[in-house]
Amino acid sequence: MRIIYASYNPFTPEVRVGAHYYSSLMAKEGHDVLYLAGPDFIFHQIDVRKHVREGCRETQRIKRMGPVRLEEGPVQYLPDSLIPTLRSLPIVSRLWPFNSSWAALLAAKATWPPVKTVARNFGFSEPDLLWIENVRYLYLADTLKPARMVQRVHDMTLASPAERSIRELFVEAMRRSSVVFCMSKSLIDDYVARLSGDPRKVHYLPNGVSSEWFKVPDSLPEPPDLAPLPRPRVIMVGVYEFWVDYQKLWRLAGMLPDVSFVMVGPVRVALPDGKPPNVYFLGKRPHQVIPAYLRNSDVGLSIFTRTAFTEYVNLIKLYEYLAMGLPAVSTAHRELSLTEAPWLLADSPEDFARAIRQSLELGDKDRQAFVEFARANTWEKRFEFVKEVIGL
Repeated sequence: MRIIYASYNPFTPEVRVGAHYYSSLMAKEGHDVLYLAGPDFIFHQIDVRKHVREGCRETQRIKRMGPVRLEEGPVQYLPDSLIPTLRSLPIVSRLWPFNSSWAALLAAKATWPPVKTVARNFGFSEPDLLWIENVRYLYLADTLKPARMVQRVHDMTLASPAERSIRELFVEAMRRSSVVFCMSKSLIDDYVARLSGDPRKVHYLPNGVSSEWFKVPDSLPEPPDLAPLPRPRVIMVGVYEFWVDYQKLWRLAGMLPDVSFVMVGPVRVALPDGKPPNVYFLGKRPHQVIPAYLRNSDVGLSIFTRTAFTEYVNLIKLYEYLAMGLPAVSTAHRELSLTEAPWLLADSPEDFARAIRQSLELGDKDRQAFVEFARANTWEKRFEFVKEVIGL
């Protein structure tokens, strides 16, 4: 089959999300996949914020490559757009008319080379399937005439005030899709089932972990930047954006001065003042080396703010922690409380401190149970369900 996979996140060495796994598994099955990331505003790099400029260097590199077939199988294209989006130059893009659904669609249309031209050049005119996550690409349903459209609601955009302008695009995409997958039970209950037009076509599809994680040796050498940090180590892997509760993290680290809090991943905000000395931001690392950091840590952490946006999260990092036998401690988001999983949930710094102390006392039997839970929740098993539902 010829599949266009319209997403947000380009393939980079540091970040792996569901879109990367699903599109790669489609290609592995022998389907021809065009993976669309972005679009990215052509002048995104003029943003004065240092952490944004650093992220732009990677996207600029990907854009310069143009459409290219990846080792993972899909052809990736990250187009330049002439129109700012909410993810680029946010001060500008929140002003009218850039904060409208019209502008969101136009940002995907006003690309060079045009997406539809690239698609046609690679043989994706009238594709068999348009898999849509980034609803800015919804116009492709009309211009390329796919035989079928499927939507995956993979984040909390429907509940995000920042992206209210594209809510109507989400609704239109759901109503036009023959199948809607959603990673959150609570998001289905609050939004997706009602807005989809037909709840029978909505299917729960949570996040997972790659089966490759279970091939990682039980013992790995300590990364050089991790080795000097004293144990016990509480590690958090991810992208450090507005959703991380830094003030709560600072307070937690102050309550556990004997614990090293290790933060791995790109920092895309200006950190608040008052960071305790036992909190270490190591920066972004290639995804393939993350198991070495986890194998040499003691507890996996997720400490997010609780907002209407984050209450619906189903976090990939928690599955990856468990796959490495790490106890996982997370903010008690509503969605996580609905998932029958062996992670510990907390809210106050005191709750987090107790959960971390409790996790440090767990034995090998508990840790093996974490691994077995993760093994039952791989992306590969999720993909088998996808194939069954849509007949892929």
